[in-house]
Amino acid sequence: QSRQLLNLPQDGFVMLFLGRKTPYKGLDVALTAYTALRTLYPQLYFIIAGPDTYYSRKLLARYSTLPGLIVLGTVPHEMKLHLLNACDCLVLPSTGEALGYVFLEAWIYGKPVVGVRTASVSTVVDDGRDGFLIQPAGAAEMAERVARWIEDPDLARQMGLRGQEKVLRRYTISRIADVVEGVYLRILRERRRALVGWA
Repeated sequence: QSRQLLNLPQDGFVMLFLGRKTPYKGLDVALTAYTALRTLYPQLYFIIAGPDTYYSRKLLARYSTLPGLIVLGTVPHEMKLHLLNACDCLVLPSTGEALGYVFLEAWIYGKPVVGVRTASVSTVVDDGRDGFLIQPAGAAEMAERVARWIEDPDLARQMGLRGQEKVLRRYTISRIADVVEGVYLRILRERRRALVGWA
C-alpha cells in the first residue's frame, strides 16, 4: 500500500535517505553510491526526504536526470511512516549523529541501515548484524553493502528484524525510563553517602 501511494514497483529495491539535507548528513556520499548501483540494478530506486537547504538544491541539481530518484522536501509524519514502510533499507552516512533516532525508526519497520563508523553511531548499529557501518565518505563501501542486500533480500530482512528486536529490547519508553530512574537513584545514593561522610 505504501509503495502504491509512492508509485513504486512492488518488486523494486528502494533505498531511503531521511534527514535534513545538510553537508554533514552525507547525502553526496549516498548519491554517489546510488549512481554507481543504478547502472547495475535498474530495479533500484532512491527516495530522499527531509528539509531542503541551499547546499542540497545545488547538489541535487546535478542529479536531476538520474533515473529512479525521488526527491521530497519536509514530509508530514504519516508520509514519513509510509516511506519507512516502503523502503528496503535506510542509508544515513552522516558524520554528525549523536544517536541517530532514524536508525531506530527504520528498525521498527524491520529495515536494515547503513551508517558511518563514528564513536556514537557504532554504539547503536552492530556492523554486519543489524546494519553496516562504512568509513566517512565511503561511497564505494556503501554501494558494495547495498548491493549485498539487493542480491540477497533474505539477508536484508534478517538484519532488519535483528534491528527491530534490538529496539524492542533496548529503546522502548519503559526501558529508557528504567535506565534514567536507575541513574537518578544512583546519584541520590552517592549524594546521601557524601552528606553522611561530611557530617
